[in-house]
Amino acid sequence: MRLLNARPPIAVLLLVALCGSALAFEGQYAGKRGTLVIKQRPGGTFEVVVDATVPGCIAELTATGRVSNDVLVATKNQFGSSCRVTLRKQGSTIALSQGPGCSTFHGASCAFAGTYPPKR
Repeated sequence: MRLLNARPPIAVLLLVALCGSALAFEGQYAGKRGTLVIKQRPGGTFEVVVDATVPGCIAELTATGRVSNDVLVATKNQFGSSCRVTLRKQGSTIALSQGPGCSTFHGASCAFAGTYPPKR
């Protein structure tokens, strides 16, 4: 009986690396500005829910997006405006930046941008 080569093909290793990178975003986070929940959805998309809860401001954004080059970009189109948030991993923490259209979704007294460490 001949044993098969135990090394997986390079395509399988690449696929595992790409999926692992994307899944690294999934989880619950809590920062000074509020909370962030990232869930993987079918088809390789992610749902991003940001709740801004600072004094004088309560706002929520639910956006969908994809991971490319270790960056998750999610967009919400509503009220004739578009809010685009960009999420980057910094160790176990998520750094979130937002585009100019996001003020429609949270008002002038707060923002979604900031760092969100893992929720404990």
